[in-house]
Amino acid sequence: MRVLRLLLLLALILVLGGRVSQAQQTVSGRVRDYAGAPVSGATVSNGHEQVRTDRDGAFAIVDATGVLDISAGGLASARVRLVAGQPVEVVLAPAALRHDERVVVTAQRQDADPFVVPGSVSVVTRRDLEERLPRTTPDALAETAGVFMQKTNHGGGSPFLRGLVGNQVLILVDGVRLNNATYRLGPNQYLNTIDPATIERIEVVRGHGAVLYGTDAMGGVVHVITRTPMPRGGDWFLDARSVVKGATGTPEQSARVELEGGRGSFAWGGGVSVRAFGDLRAGGDLGVRAPSAYDEADLDLKGHWVPGPGRALTVSLQQTRQENVGRFDQVAQRGFASWAFDPQQRSLASATYRQQVGRAGVESLVATVAVQRVLEERRSRRTGSTVEVVERDVVRVGSGGLVASWRPLGGWRVISGIDVTTDAVDSGRTDTNQLTGQSRALRGLYADDASARSVAVYAHGQRAIGPAHVEAGARYASHVVRASAPTFGAFTLDADAVVAQAGLSVPLTDGLRSFVSVWQGFRAPNVDDVSALGGFDFGIETPTQTLQPESSLAVEGGAKWRSATWSASASVYRMDLRDLIERVRGTWLGQATYEGQNVWVRDNVGRARVHGLEVETQVALSPSVQMRAWLTQTHGQEITRAEPMRRIPPVHGLLGLAWRPASGSHWAELVWRGAGRQDRLASGDRADHRIDPNGTASWHTLTVRGGWRLATGVELVGAIENTLDQPYRVHGSGIDGAGRTAWVGAHVRLF
Repeated sequence: MRVLRLLLLLALILVLGGRVSQAQQTVSGRVRDYAGAPVSGATVSNGHEQVRTDRDGAFAIVDATGVLDISAGGLASARVRLVAGQPVEVVLAPAALRHDERVVVTAQRQDADPFVVPGSVSVVTRRDLEERLPRTTPDALAETAGVFMQKTNHGGGSPFLRGLVGNQVLILVDGVRLNNATYRLGPNQYLNTIDPATIERIEVVRGHGAVLYGTDAMGGVVHVITRTPMPRGGDWFLDARSVVKGATGTPEQSARVELEGGRGSFAWGGGVSVRAFGDLRAGGDLGVRAPSAYDEADLDLKGHWVPGPGRALTVSLQQTRQENVGRFDQVAQRGFASWAFDPQQRSLASATYRQQVGRAGVESLVATVAVQRVLEERRSRRTGSTVEVVERDVVRVGSGGLVASWRPLGGWRVISGIDVTTDAVDSGRTDTNQLTGQSRALRGLYADDASARSVAVYAHGQRAIGPAHVEAGARYASHVVRASAPTFGAFTLDADAVVAQAGLSVPLTDGLRSFVSVWQGFRAPNVDDVSALGGFDFGIETPTQTLQPESSLAVEGGAKWRSATWSASASVYRMDLRDLIERVRGTWLGQATYEGQNVWVRDNVGRARVHGLEVETQVALSPSVQMRAWLTQTHGQEITRAEPMRRIPPVHGLLGLAWRPASGSHWAELVWRGAGRQDRLASGDRADHRIDPNGTASWHTLTVRGGWRLATGVELVGAIENTLDQPYRVHGSGIDGAGRTAWVGAHVRLF
């Protein structure tokens, strides 16, 4: 196996070889809308990389193919053929379909048309985010096709994709893994540590993703892409913007101030966000769900430098800190007087260098390095006890990657690369008697100084065979986990995985394509799997030293339609899951209980099967009225136990009707969202305090939202969510949905 690794690495080095050519030229231009106003934030792609237009609609990009694709939310996409010596002036017409995305990057780790990709992709655009002003990043995904958003607490949110959640769904931030070595089994709250005000777009790839992105992408990939400032050339410039929001019902006060500036080929941007959330008020007569209030502060800074044609360096810093993030379910149902994440903090620093090559078949190289630190403190005190328990975990993650786009013989376009990630975990616990002040240091949730390391190489190719689109790829990954503690000694777990993927997309008629895709996925055991010692919902979990990667084999088939006034997709899929790591009853130090609770261990005992149906559509009923709808059905069966899989979402869907007149100065939207009853429960569901043993009731909500552009640079947005004040709980959540909530926000360009 070691020889195989060396051969793969050697092959990769040969593939990535090639000298840099500076023959390509940079072209610049401007994008305007049909009324003549500059379009900021439009995507300009040359087929290999993409840039965004600045506030004046200006852009600069390498002329790599002689063709540029331009797209922007709410406007029709355009393709422009470049002519030497002529300026690029693009005028975008109104879009009949609001969410008709023409460029995504996550599905193939490069620019791709989702209509051609043999798989299912959803996109949340910047305009969506500006109109909805979501309270959190999980809330930003609540109206996304194929995504079921569970919330254990008001300060959390974990996306379900194809029936899977937590460490079986991969989350990326600007291409950097948010998942780390302590990502636990089941739902978690980490997506909520991304500031929604910094996001340019969110791309969701449902199902596949393991070949390009590695471990954890069994259910799919959620890629959060933050905004990048673009150089404008010329002298210094400086812009300032602010966003404010206030909500009643479920209180919220949020504010953000951001600056963007630069000179010549360099631009920078950054901002500060401050948020205060009150205790959630549930619908109907359910009342206030306390504790659920918390505070948050965010800081971000990003620089983008274009030193020459085909070269770009992006450096980014993000930091989020949340305080006193309460767990209502632990206080209301599990006998705790208090329970909170306090604090919860994430810091990320990254640098990405992009180089257009154009020699020896190599089109481009992208190198990324990142450092991430996650601090989580869990503070709890049981009812009737004077002892406060503080568990503190710090995870430091270093990662790097090199990606090459190249064209070998045979018409293939290949993305290949290497990924390296290291995790270091510090974990501890302190019990303090609040009356006497005496403290006692104990082992933390994980083995202190535990570590994880992964190295992977991959290649993914695509080509056109006549009108058909074909793609295939494979990944080899090596994962190592090390841990030691006085109670169970030292050990090393070494797990390798090889996965592959293939897909085919074929046009049937003009605007109609069918597709089929087959892929494998895996999840390598992490520090949480092998060294956890601590409480969870059903008892005490103890360390495990013999685990192998979870694996999946899936197939999906469907069809996609696209025209000027209508787009739709429908797909069915089946996924077989093997060697699932599950909790089973065990012993610790020879005893079946520990600290009065049942002892559980993890083992590769699970086999399961998931199949489902996903349908979505958008229709332009008139030039100013659009309708969107989607429906998702998921069925999961645990083969090992001959019972349903845990936490499988019920049938859920959305229907929206929007009015957007051509003037663009105002708009309104009505959105219905709902889910069916889920009473097909696993034994673990019936034992879960968050789930009614008789099943989760069906529910629906109605939201009315709208916006008005008062003047250039000033826009008001607002909504009444859950207008009918319906009481409801999303299946598997530990807190009820918010009742009727009215909010208003403002986007203001200061200068």
